[in-house]
Amino acid sequence: MTNVTTIMLAILLNLLFIDPASAQARLILNGAKINIVGGASLVVNNAAGNAITRYDGHIISEGDNNTIKWIIGSAADSYVIPWGLGSSGYLPLSFTTSSATGSGTFLFSTYQTSWQNSTLMPPGITNVSRNGTDNSAYLLDRFWQIDALGYTIKPTLSNLSFGYLDIEHSQPSNTITESLLAAQRWNDDINIWSDMNATGLDDATNNRVSIASLNASDLYKWWVLVERDFALPLRFLTFVVQNKDNHAKLIWTTSDEVNVKDFTIQRSFNGTDFTSIGDIASTGNITNQYDFTDLANLSGTIYYRLKENDLDGSSEYSKIRTITIHNSQLLQIFPNPVLNGKIMIDVSSVPAGRYTFSLYDPQSKLVFLKSLHFNKNLVEIILDIQTRKGIYMAVITGPNTLFIKRILIEGK
Repeated sequence: MTNVTTIMLAILLNLLFIDPASAQARLILNGAKINIVGGASLVVNNAAGNAITRYDGHIISEGDNNTIKWIIGSAADSYVIPWGLGSSGYLPLSFTTSSATGSGTFLFSTYQTSWQNSTLMPPGITNVSRNGTDNSAYLLDRFWQIDALGYTIKPTLSNLSFGYLDIEHSQPSNTITESLLAAQRWNDDINIWSDMNATGLDDATNNRVSIASLNASDLYKWWVLVERDFALPLRFLTFVVQNKDNHAKLIWTTSDEVNVKDFTIQRSFNGTDFTSIGDIASTGNITNQYDFTDLANLSGTIYYRLKENDLDGSSEYSKIRTITIHNSQLLQIFPNPVLNGKIMIDVSSVPAGRYTFSLYDPQSKLVFLKSLHFNKNLVEIILDIQTRKGIYMAVITGPNTLFIKRILIEGK
């Protein structure tokens, strides 16, 4: 077969549906070029690694929405996506899966850019910058989508290999040393490149960058190849939170701190709403270690993250870390369960002053807020709201104090 088969949106989305009930249900390329256009999807409902088999020819995506949807599920096998470009350009994506759970699906696409990748970024990616400067000249002129959807636990990948074309690193405006190419992915949970080192080895003879092993936690949607000496910056090498005398001590190490102004330490009791509690100035060195101790009187599970602030006004966030501190003598809330909407708080162990009592329902929605003055041993709170029976989160904040406790409230 030498014809070019064009798959268009008008043919609808389920362009090729391979019935898993047939052991021979396979797409075999023997010289054909399949061109997926118009935001269409080629659907492969066969988890076997040979469900797509190539002898010659290739599949053309060249768009973030022109996808192969391969229903792999928890199968452990080796797979090849026979991507190509034009009549003869071949740039396969290959990998081996293991340790997945759930009936998941992989979504694949890829497309070439001009030398300036920043003008053609995939949806959801906000930058390809290094130290506040467009890093396109050190990026291979292509993006890859590897999106694992619907899994209970995403698979671990091994032998992950990205094929590319010579023209994609040799454009005159690029300054890429091909032998130093490595792979990096965009973390769309926290919107940064920098929580993962550029990884993998380049085979310039065969135009491939290969990663021996990739943890499921690093399997995110969009990927690039970048010269490892100019990788999209890794800032937070490590970040841990330790209990030191019932206080949270944060310790983090960084690299590549060019253009960094300072770090803002942020704290939360629910992992979503963060408050800034301190700042640490950057030392400006290439590699650094910092620490910060939260001197608040703490009890409960506390969430922390770091906000790295650049001199140019941009910023990035670290991963979120948690710590649980059992400071049972700080405050006492009773009875538990709460009956008839009446809550008593023993405040004898905290200084007198103005405090805030917040109550969050089982869906983490704020349902009650009251300002209180603690100046005696016991404080009474009457919940003048309708409540359903369930586990609620009581949060008390005040002068140098953060207290969190889950309580059972009988409905009223």
